[in-house]
Amino acid sequence: GVWKPGGLKYPEEFKKKTSDFIIRRERAEVFPELPEITRDYRYHDLSSDEMKAYSLGVKKLKDFIESSSNKKSFEFASQLQGHIMILRHITGLAKVIPIVEFVDEFIEQQLESGNENWKLPIFHHHIDVGTILAEHLSKREQIKLARIVAADDASTRYSKLAKLRSGEVNILLFPSLAAAEGFDLDFCETGVLLEREWNPAN
Repeated sequence: GVWKPGGLKYPEEFKKKTSDFIIRRERAEVFPELPEITRDYRYHDLSSDEMKAYSLGVKKLKDFIESSSNKKSFEFASQLQGHIMILRHITGLAKVIPIVEFVDEFIEQQLESGNENWKLPIFHHHIDVGTILAEHLSKREQIKLARIVAADDASTRYSKLAKLRSGEVNILLFPSLAAAEGFDLDFCETGVLLEREWNPAN
């Protein structure tokens, strides 16, 4: 079959089985004027130092699995998740520079096309990934940066979003857990997921 990133694996079957109690309308039915979503996946090799850290993390994960006697326990599951999170953290940090390079390329394309009112939301998961990214982006003259953090109350978060909408800022960093819901970004043509949220519960 065709690989589908996220969402329902068999949408037509789901729609058929839930048709008597769920009303579901697709974009093409409701608002055909809207352009289709385009996903652009970019792949980058880890540096030698990043690869060393990642390989060490993989070794620790394998050693943990092989040495665990009760693989059905809650303790095993929680520690396993911790090992996987370390690997995810390493790859998140490794994506910062490629994202900065993408932003430079994006800005250049927007300015060349005459669009001076561009806006770009960027989602990250780890706090330090967002901090390092913000440090790099804040050095760019064309960038007016804001960042939502977990400590922001609802009023502060929506104030920062309003600044992105108005153009007072043109890049807004979102933590994927603290700002995963309730934000209307229909005024943005492009968005970046530096780190995708992977926990099914979220």
